[in-house]
Amino acid sequence: ARNQTDSSNTVRVRDGPNDEWRDLVTFPYGEEGGFVDFCADGTSCYITSSMGRETKALLQVDLKTGEMIREISMNDKCDIRGITLDDETKEVRAVTYNYART
Repeated sequence: ARNQTDSSNTVRVRDGPNDEWRDLVTFPYGEEGGFVDFCADGTSCYITSSMGRETKALLQVDLKTGEMIREISMNDKCDIRGITLDDETKEVRAVTYNYART
């Protein structure tokens, strides 16, 4: 992740160890989100994001385009607090929410 001078936050990726870093997704100032982990398919990753919504959701994003593949979990009343992935399969096993958010 890289913090910009405009206070936005950018997740950066590269296709291989010798390739240039490139921006995958940028969270503008006031939006929350970040990288969680790579998916087992090697072509996507999990991120959290509040862009376009009131609370943070768990999303699967294409590593080439940065486009959302699917929304995995979200709650209109509160942010995601924690995510548990299977160590071997990288599948989402549990998502917890923070109902005490103020």
